[in-house]
Amino acid sequence: MRILSIDPGSVSGAWAYHRTAPGPGVSMILDVDCDDIPPVSKSLDVLALLAVIDRFQPDVAVVERAMAFKQGVTGAFNYGAAYGAILGLLQARHVPIELISPSVWKGRMGLDSEGETSRDKARLLYPTLHPKLSRKKDHNRAEALLLGRYFFTQSSQRKPGSRSSKTGSSPSSAPEISSRSRLSASAAAV
Repeated sequence: MRILSIDPGSVSGAWAYHRTAPGPGVSMILDVDCDDIPPVSKSLDVLALLAVIDRFQPDVAVVERAMAFKQGVTGAFNYGAAYGAILGLLQARHVPIELISPSVWKGRMGLDSEGETSRDKARLLYPTLHPKLSRKKDHNRAEALLLGRYFFTQSSQRKPGSRSSKTGSSPSSAPEISSRSRLSASAAAV
C-alpha cells in the first residue's frame, strides 16, 4: 500500500510517504520519505503538491483534519484555503482520503501538541530521515510521518474487509478515522 500523509499548514505544510507490504504475520514499511509543501506568494504551492501526488500515486491519502485554533482572520483564511486545496487536489486525482483528528492520532501515539515531541519521536522511529528532521521547523515533516505511521498501524490491525478498527474493549477506544469518498459522478459533472 502507498500512503501519502499530509500535515496541512496555513502557508506551507508537509507530506510523508510510506510504501508498505504485508509480511509473514505482520505488515512492513518498505520505503519512507518526507518533505515540506513549499509556499508560493504566501500560499500553498499546489503544483508542488500535485507533483508529489503524481510521483507517488498513493492508494490512500491521510490528512490531518482541520481544527480551529487561535489565529488571526488572515491566518484562518490561509489555513482554510490550503486545506481546501489539498483535499481538492487529492479528489481531482481520485485518491481516497482519510481525515484524522489531531487529538486522536496524537493521543494514540503518546504525543502532545508540542512540535518538538513529534520531532523527537519521528527521529527515533525513522533514524535514516534524521537529516530531514534536524531543524525545529521540521516538526511538520515529523507530524506527517507520524500521521502516516498511525494510519499504517491502525489499518494493519483491521480485519480484512473492515473499514474501522477497534484496538480496545470499549467503543470509545476505537480510532476515530472518518472517510471522505471520491467525488461522485454527479458532483464531478457540476
